[in-house]
Amino acid sequence: MPRKKSNPTEDHTPSPGDPAHQIWLAGLGAFSQAQKKGSEALQKMLQDGLDLQRKAQQTAEQKIADATEKMSAMAHQLAKGKTPLNQAEASPWDSLEGMFEQRVLQALNRKGWPTPEQMADLQSRVAALEAQLAAIRKTRAPQVKPAVKRSRNG
Repeated sequence: MPRKKSNPTEDHTPSPGDPAHQIWLAGLGAFSQAQKKGSEALQKMLQDGLDLQRKAQQTAEQKIADATEKMSAMAHQLAKGKTPLNQAEASPWDSLEGMFEQRVLQALNRKGWPTPEQMADLQSRVAALEAQLAAIRKTRAPQVKPAVKRSRNG
């Protein structure tokens, strides 16, 4: 049987009913959609990231401006000889200091360390015992008797 000459313009793709060809085409379609949606998703993430960065930068700039304004006002008050913190503003720091001290004492207590009150009590008891010991030493001072030599002969 004679061979057919292949025509370069002739399509050599398998028939559309071929299952392998259908799977191939489905894979190409999925790849195309993934590329398209992937780049769209990437662009959306980039835009969201830029928006978030701008918001964070604006917030940081506002906080810096507020802090600068507050520090300038405090410096101005100090230059006038006034105390920049009133009692209401200072009390949170006192409260924070008290909370810190309380937590440290609790941690030391859990480790078996005595409380400041227990230490003061112990120091007073030691002082009392030292005083008693000194009094006993005074009354019981060793009485040293001179050694008397006895003669051997008699």
